Amino acid sequence: KRFATVILTIFGSDNKRVGPVLLFKGKGQVSSIEKRQYANGVKVYFTPKAVNNRITMDKYMEYWMSEVNDKNPKLFISGSSNTHLDHKSIRLLRKKQIVVAVIPKGCAMYIQALDVYVFSIFKKHYYDCSEEYIEKACGRLKAKLTASESRVLCTRLTLIAWKRTVFSIDFSESFREIGYTWADHVTPIKLHTLPGYMYDPSDRNLTCSIEENEIDFSISSKMAKKQLKLTDFW
Repeated sequence: KRFATVILTIFGSDNKRVGPVLLFKGKGQVSSIEKRQYANGVKVYFTPKAVNNRITMDKYMEYWMSEVNDKNPKLFISGSSNTHLDHKSIRLLRKKQIVVAVIPKGCAMYIQALDVYVFSIFKKHYYDCSEEYIEKACGRLKAKLTASESRVLCTRLTLIAWKRTVFSIDFSESFREIGYTWADHVTPIKLHTLPGYMYDPSDRNLTCSIEENEIDFSISSKMAKKQLKLTDFW
């Protein structure tokens, strides 16, 4: 059974703004003593099955916006699961000067920076942190914890693994390699994750005859029913 889900947020620079978010299974009826022992910098929510849902995502978005509220425009890139965003969430973000980019289903492994650069490294660091704890606890058989102790430990291991991950990755370079940012407006962009793809930032002949509101409505309707596919954006 799933014990927890972790939500990670990355930026091209300054990745201290939004720390890891953990979703534990339950109703959140835990003692204040337990909450005080959670690692500082790790946000904790409780959901019925320890997986993300619309209510929890709304809470996460409020937390995210409070941490990045510096009056500058933002680009928020998310997967296409209907538990991530809906049309109301997108409109709210746009009112906050936040542009939303939804990655179509099947494309995350190629153009989602978390999938390409972060998750595998984070998992390795978390595994290493867990093994280090078990070794200090005198072996796996003696490391028996209550549910409360497990949650507290999970927050602490997550924080350490996250700090090691941030130290291990050059996020600015990763964003350039995947095409989120580029050094100039002249050099064509080629993504190593998508062989054969090229984008020329000097091309100004990009037009679309569909109104923005029509696109919003079309995409939002599909998001409510299923994960988006690449063809949904054509």
